[in-house]
Amino acid sequence: MFSVRKNHPFSGHWILAKGAQVFAEAHKPSLFTRSCEVRTPEHRITLKPQSYFTRSFDMCAGDRAVGTIRPERAFSRRAFVTCDAEIPELVQIFSFWMAVITWRRGGNCSGPMT
Repeated sequence: MFSVRKNHPFSGHWILAKGAQVFAEAHKPSLFTRSCEVRTPEHRITLKPQSYFTRSFDMCAGDRAVGTIRPERAFSRRAFVTCDAEIPELVQIFSFWMAVITWRRGGNCSGPMT
């Protein structure tokens, strides 16, 4: 069974692990930004919002778009993850987890999503 752990409550660093083995890490550079970086030994994906006004995210490897995460509709709980075949499912799922965390934080405040 996989688990997602956060270093400490105010940290912007998450770990996807199975037991003691770390499979991926995510780092959010600032509490005030919606983008983050997902890293594995083989991949480095930047998850960034498509715009300030949408919940959709682009997944980029360097300057190249390799996928998207987007809700089905504006207020829907359904979402789609679409990625190039080279992106492992585990990286896609962990990236989706990070997008959902961002969406939940945005829903818990009255201002722009953070």
